Amino acid sequence: MRSMHTYLKSLPLVLFILCVLSSKSQCRIDFTYSHTDSLFHFTNTSSPLDTGPGIVTWSVQGPGITYQSTAEQPSFYFPINGTYTVVLQVYGNVQCGGYKLDTIIVSGLANNNKCFAGLTYYPTDATQFQFNDASTSDDSIVCYKWYGCTPDSFIQVAGWTQNTILNMWSYNGCRYPYYIVSHTITTLTGCQSTVTDTLHTYCESCHLARPTISLQYDSIQQGYFLSDSSHPVHPGHIYWQITVDDTTIFSEEASPYLCCHDSLHTVCVNLYDTLNYCTLVACDTFNARISPLASTGITPVVSQGAKLTAYLSADSRLIIGYTGSVPAQTNIYDIEGRLLLSPEITGRQTNVDVSRFASGSYILRLSSPSQPDMFSRFYIVR
Repeated sequence: MRSMHTYLKSLPLVLFILCVLSSKSQCRIDFTYSHTDSLFHFTNTSSPLDTGPGIVTWSVQGPGITYQSTAEQPSFYFPINGTYTVVLQVYGNVQCGGYKLDTIIVSGLANNNKCFAGLTYYPTDATQFQFNDASTSDDSIVCYKWYGCTPDSFIQVAGWTQNTILNMWSYNGCRYPYYIVSHTITTLTGCQSTVTDTLHTYCESCHLARPTISLQYDSIQQGYFLSDSSHPVHPGHIYWQITVDDTTIFSEEASPYLCCHDSLHTVCVNLYDTLNYCTLVACDTFNARISPLASTGITPVVSQGAKLTAYLSADSRLIIGYTGSVPAQTNIYDIEGRLLLSPEITGRQTNVDVSRFASGSYILRLSSPSQPDMFSRFYIVR
């Protein structure tokens, strides 16, 4: 009797274990799909279909495309005739985990559109190049691929976005004199195009005169501009690095504007010679001080017959003169665009206390319903 009682007592546990084993054995990862032309719709039909904290990942690899999705029922474009590999993976804290891989053969897609891959690039520093897509096509581009390798394929680098930065020498310094770079695009209707170019490195120093950095003050723009005054002018891409206090900015302009803060500026110019594939570097330090004459006033601005003038008085008041419709609203910004004051113009002349403003360059904006906004710059020198 006791053994029978023990058996009956343990029966629920045995049934539970059998139930669990049975449910595990019935775990099945599966999916179905349908399509309209090149648009394929996928449905997760796994059993049991977990709705808990599991993770579902779809991966698609095919000619010209790479897709991923975590949706239960995603849709993907298969733009080109060919074989595609689709993987559904379920993992995490789930009852039924695993993956299913299947291949889909696409055929019969027509392609009457045209596409032409194109690229531009320039060096950003001694180890990187910025690549920009310059492709044209009759329809939307759905996939971008960048691929670079050394002459003996020792290093391979890739990018998957429209524009990308490729670090060509992250593993071996400047060992190779050039790289082969390919750019491939794929459009919505399956048009594919590839362009290949030779990328020369800029690891060597040019055996030429270094750039000569000069700082010039433009009285019309009332600002400082940098330039390379070397003779002859070096051919190639210019890359400026300007440091003020703890802030560093970069510019690719031939003559970048140097803000008029009364401060020391450390300026470096990197010039990449695109004829000899070498680089020149020069640095200098400037104390860009605002001319004392700048504090006496600003050039009058005239718009639709209205006139805006401003000048600083000896007791640090900004005297604003306005001959247009009144009242008008003014805003005063610092050189970085932060709003400091919004005084209202109450007559032909308005006094604004700017005694707390530090030395520097400021923007005055005047708004009136009767005309376009008027802008001008004034300077303060302590």
